[in-house]
Amino acid sequence: MVTALAYAGANAPEAYTVPAAIAALVPVLRRTGSGAAEPRTNSWLTWGPALALAFVPSLVMCWLTTGSHGLGWIRPVALAGAAAGVAVFGARARLQAPLLAGIAVAVLAAAREAAPAVTVLIGVLPGWVPVAVVGAALLWTGATYEARLRNLRTLKRSLAA
Repeated sequence: MVTALAYAGANAPEAYTVPAAIAALVPVLRRTGSGAAEPRTNSWLTWGPALALAFVPSLVMCWLTTGSHGLGWIRPVALAGAAAGVAVFGARARLQAPLLAGIAVAVLAAAREAAPAVTVLIGVLPGWVPVAVVGAALLWTGATYEARLRNLRTLKRSLAA
């Protein structure tokens, strides 16, 4: 299949990695029937290589292409759509690897497209605003963490009693 793609003049890495990703998934799908994980298998070990083969080259090419002129928007949109589909599949099948990998790739593809607008926005804002936003996010994270620790301690005490 790869030689047919090379003969056809395909030069994008996705054309070469998608068949390899599908080939890496065949044993997983054959063993489990629907792709749902067996109770004792780790989804990162079974799905990780196929997800990496499918998403990493496309994500790298998405980040390396310059600008969104012409048809440059097709690759990021297709990548984000495929990643969202994998994330939905991971959520429905209760598999951590497809869910988190799909979300991460969709966020990174969207970040690549939003980066120029964010850069312009940060340049327009006063210098203290980004620092204040980061500080507020850290305060919120710390408060949430402390509240969850307090809830866990309360649960531990109630279970021990």
